[in-house]
Amino acid sequence: MEEQPKQAEESEPEPTVEPEAFEPDPPEKVEQAERILREANLARVRGNTTVADRLLKEAQETAPNSAVVLEAIGDDLVKNGQFRKAKETYQHAMKLDPASKSIETKYGEMVLKVDLFIDPFTMQDQFSGYASPRIAIGLTIICPGLGQMAVERYVKGGIMMALYIGSLVGVSFVRGGFGFLTGKAPFEPIAGVLLIVAAATFLWALVDLGSIKNKAPKRIDPPAPPSEWMNR
Repeated sequence: MEEQPKQAEESEPEPTVEPEAFEPDPPEKVEQAERILREANLARVRGNTTVADRLLKEAQETAPNSAVVLEAIGDDLVKNGQFRKAKETYQHAMKLDPASKSIETKYGEMVLKVDLFIDPFTMQDQFSGYASPRIAIGLTIICPGLGQMAVERYVKGGIMMALYIGSLVGVSFVRGGFGFLTGKAPFEPIAGVLLIVAAATFLWALVDLGSIKNKAPKRIDPPAPPSEWMNR
């Protein structure tokens, strides 16, 4: 019998396609483009959007592979509602400057907006714009109800303050006042009831602030950049 030719045990590895590389622009070009961007920002602040758009395009032509320029272009696309193009632009900028936290955050926001249909601009913490949770809790420790007022829950905060302060004032009018706590006066049941009301109000205020924090939307961190970049 004729022996069949043996097949090669190992096949040659298939050639891999290297991802597209972006060469950063020379420093002098980047510096020139950044000067143009500052002029564009100044024009936009003054309300001259036509000049600002022209300068932004000029900066792009001067340094098309500058992460700073691409970030500015992405910001402009976001303002115009072109979120998919903004995502691709931030993605390109991240390729050029992977260490930029600002660009990474903006790219993550666009991933949420475009791919996951989550609007990052509406995810505001319920404490945002008012007192921080720590400040609100600190105010509550001083006097129940102050923390609620710090987050604009005025009616509930007023009720808590009235109950807490009213209970303590009521104890002071009871015979012996707070003396029973140190043994200097006999215990009065009404004083004990009023102190229980004050303690319950204090706990109510703390639990209420905790419920506000838990109901607030949780912060969603921007996703980590993918290992392979999408081709533009």
